Amino acid sequence: SIARSKLASHLKICQKQKEKNEIELASFFQENINAGGAGDKKTHVQTAPVDMNFFLSSNDSGVIFEKKKIWATHAERHTEQAVSIVRLIPRHIAENAVFIDVGSGRGCLAAAVRSLYPDAPLLLIDHDARRNKFDRHLRRSDFSRIKCDLKDLNLQGIPFLQEKTKIVAIAKHLCGAATDYALKAITSFHGRISAIAIATCCHHRCHWDQYVGRDYLPNPSYFHSAVKYAPWSNIEEKHSPHQNHQERLSSQEREEESATHNDDLFVLGDNTTSRFSKCILGRRCKHVIDRGRLEYLRNFGYNVRLEPYCPRSISPENSCLLAVKE
Repeated sequence: SIARSKLASHLKICQKQKEKNEIELASFFQENINAGGAGDKKTHVQTAPVDMNFFLSSNDSGVIFEKKKIWATHAERHTEQAVSIVRLIPRHIAENAVFIDVGSGRGCLAAAVRSLYPDAPLLLIDHDARRNKFDRHLRRSDFSRIKCDLKDLNLQGIPFLQEKTKIVAIAKHLCGAATDYALKAITSFHGRISAIAIATCCHHRCHWDQYVGRDYLPNPSYFHSAVKYAPWSNIEEKHSPHQNHQERLSSQEREEESATHNDDLFVLGDNTTSRFSKCILGRRCKHVIDRGRLEYLRNFGYNVRLEPYCPRSISPENSCLLAVKE
């Protein structure tokens, strides 16, 4: 912490402040260009009870329960996910395309691109600097990394992309509203992006004001319900039918269960629903949020679908927004 009396002098030498100033002067920086979501905010719509059948009737293509596979290492699981996402891109599009990894982090997804397409040009975008990056392995050919919040990213201002004719946008576990920022950045790029594969996560961190799929939902109450119940999708991790009931509970959970026999149930409207149904509802709520995003992309001429890219034993957040230009 800095004393208020010394703040002005500190900012003159602060490395973080220098980096911030450099980003704001960059050609790709345009403050809040991707904020605000898309579609009618429906503030005039009178709040009404949410029909939960809207969620339960949604087709969830993901697997709810499955037998667990033991993976040797944490790195192995992440590599499996990254390669699976890249393989969703049709090969005739991926070949000779430049890949934009939005929310790139350490660059694991970009490394998976290079494992499948060794000469692919790469552009990595992230709001933060990371240690132990894959960059030193990726710089051997056409490569660039920029630091910018997706909310402020203008792809038209990136020199690396100016001469590129075929572009693919990818992301792995793009958290909450960051997915909406990325989709707005992509669709603002004058239709130059041929394919999109974005694995979403953290739906409970989505915001109505930033959501691009507002026209898909009847009113804001449906969105807020989806955000509220989305975390239930992970209940299965504790309550898989492939485990013995006593084995899957810790000693503390056994005590709590014996004290509250009715904890297995919850009341939603007029329905009493089991933990298993909670899990299904959570999955469907995530599906509805992502379906709105797909409908947004459809309006820009993309063929879209929600694709499970790996087993839930590898990652419970295993849905990928896949869009290919018609």
